Amino acid sequence: IIPYLLRSIIQSLEDVSWNRRKTACAALIELCDTNILSPPPRATGENKETVTPERTQRFVVRAESSCKILGACVKSIVTTRIWRGKEDLLKAVAKIAGNWISSNIDAYALLRDREQGDSDIVFPMNPVNLEKESKDLFLGDAWFSKDHEKDAVEEMDVTEENSSAVLLISDADDESNINFSAGDSLLATDDVEDSSDKDAGNSKPTVSLSFHGLCRLLLEQGIPSEAISLTNADYLSYRASALDSLSKILGSMTSDEFTPYLRSAYNILAPRILPLMRNQKVGNEEVPPVIIAKCFTCFSAAIFHDIGCTNDIEEFSLPEITDLFKINAGTSQSAWTVREAAALAAAKLAERGNYVLLKRITITEDLLACTSFCLKDRKFWRVRLAGLQVVLSFCLRVRSQRQMGNIALGSRSKRNRTDDNDSQLIFEAILPFKERFTDFAKACLSDNEAQVTAAASEIMTCISWWP
Repeated sequence: IIPYLLRSIIQSLEDVSWNRRKTACAALIELCDTNILSPPPRATGENKETVTPERTQRFVVRAESSCKILGACVKSIVTTRIWRGKEDLLKAVAKIAGNWISSNIDAYALLRDREQGDSDIVFPMNPVNLEKESKDLFLGDAWFSKDHEKDAVEEMDVTEENSSAVLLISDADDESNINFSAGDSLLATDDVEDSSDKDAGNSKPTVSLSFHGLCRLLLEQGIPSEAISLTNADYLSYRASALDSLSKILGSMTSDEFTPYLRSAYNILAPRILPLMRNQKVGNEEVPPVIIAKCFTCFSAAIFHDIGCTNDIEEFSLPEITDLFKINAGTSQSAWTVREAAALAAAKLAERGNYVLLKRITITEDLLACTSFCLKDRKFWRVRLAGLQVVLSFCLRVRSQRQMGNIALGSRSKRNRTDDNDSQLIFEAILPFKERFTDFAKACLSDNEAQVTAAASEIMTCISWWP
């Protein structure tokens, strides 16, 4: 039933009515929330390692359907104007891509083993391809190496009245040249072909969407090159939705295996986002705070594991970035959403930064300054909570003695020993700041907001065993 549902949704996305397109986007989001447009769940119990033909067929159907719907959604993004509700289309693309990216590492492991032993089973393609960085939007199309200015559609809000008026005018002008022979042939009942069979015979082969191409597309939709488009209030919700969708896609890549892909995504985002975060102006016009906050959120989602090791410090100018966090988390920033986003980005850097980065006193001082500034905000509890997240990220990087004692020396793998060494080095780097951690946590134990109190209590629990 999934291919038939998606065929109807694709027809709605290609309709001239923005209301039908918006309804199709809502249906896509519901299918994603129910895990329909995602890899099927793994089997549990005694037969969890067994791959049956039925399960393989489910993979094939879901993968091909997701490929087709992603192709239709991306086509609608790049070829249509900014119509009312188009931000829901971006959310649907982010949900579908995130579902497949999050399981990209091991979702096909069992199917791949079965494919090698049975040539009759066709290995399903992955809707989102995580290969090396290229200029493709879909694999092999070299989309970003071509000039699409001539094909671009002027941005404007398309309403139901405007679209119907255009159709009425065009019909009135061409009324004398209407040919009814094509309609008569459609009404003929002889030799009627099934539309589903016709579509199946003429369907184009599905092509995977490039992960790096999707990141570039959403970045261009969120931060266009034209200053008037970025600061125009009519497009504000669409720009913010594009950046939010990009951050959710990057946020789905949580495990260490995604580090090379997050690193390449960081190299794509940083040159475009950092100048906007630093200047917060385009020309002589101020960028709305909601866009600046989404830029900090995107940058936070692109921070990869062990950032700051070896040459990363010079390559990414991390000292300047931490100073940027400190400035935007301080009282000089009037928008509380930007202060919260800056503090959360500082927390992500503390969570994933390499010990080479964290042992630099200036870096740690700038990150803790974000906490100090955020805790002075007595009006917005989310800002205070974001500030505590910086300290909590530091504390969670260090394993407790009980956790390290539960692992027998003889059973430790090479990976565990490496993690223990990194944890020890990080512990030595942040131990001089124990008193400041304690002061921050104690100051929030009597906070009116329960979530702030819970975060402070967790910090006190983490540092209770420290010397």
